[in-house]
Amino acid sequence: MPESAFLDAGFSSEYYNNLKYIAYDEEQHVALLTSALAEAGAQPVAACEYSFPYTDPMSFVALSSVLEG
Repeated sequence: MPESAFLDAGFSSEYYNNLKYIAYDEEQHVALLTSALAEAGAQPVAACEYSFPYTDPMSFVALSSVLEG
């Protein structure tokens, strides 16, 4: 979702940038773990595809708070 959707929903640019950083950080976790498994001789599993039920910034944030606690 574009930043403008979050701004229109009442979230700040700082909040949106924090979400982008969290997404980047999660991607780095996957890269690190995949690399560590491969270096240890294990075959990392293929990435899964998910279909999360969010339609707008508010439902995205609500779902994220449930998943991340």
